[in-house]
Amino acid sequence: LAMSIFVIAIKLFEKKYRLTSIVFFISSFLIHTSLVLFTALLIVSIIISRINISILKKIVLIILVGLLVNLLISPFREVILDQIGDRRAEYNDFTPPLYWYLIYVFYAIFIFFITLRYRLNTFDNYIFNYAFIIFSLLISSLALGGYTSRFVVATTLFIIPTLFLLK
Repeated sequence: LAMSIFVIAIKLFEKKYRLTSIVFFISSFLIHTSLVLFTALLIVSIIISRINISILKKIVLIILVGLLVNLLISPFREVILDQIGDRRAEYNDFTPPLYWYLIYVFYAIFIFFITLRYRLNTFDNYIFNYAFIIFSLLISSLALGGYTSRFVVATTLFIIPTLFLLK
């Protein structure tokens, strides 16, 4: 439900219904607090898509954002939640097996190389950047650990359209 409201908020924001979209964003936050992080990643992906830098620099930024977020939600999650008194600090992480990640890793590599091979301007699209932030978060979690697969599941609505952006 929260992700559906989040997607509606994005569409309203694109259509210039700013105030209404803010209401929908806040509603999604009240349903599930992880949408605050998703919204922050969305804002970062919009900024990356709009800045006038080379594709290589955009790729580096996307990877760094994914790595930073993974550090915050994996190794430092317990420390951060404990500091703010959140009961979820005591929950154990579930890290899925390596084969679970492989489909997303191969998908990300495929899209990435198609983009570079044909010099596509897909990194100017915020949905594409958003998906690649999630991919970099997921791939970096292979080294750092953590249960980032929940982010991939929640953001599948943004990952699938990346194929259709390859025109």
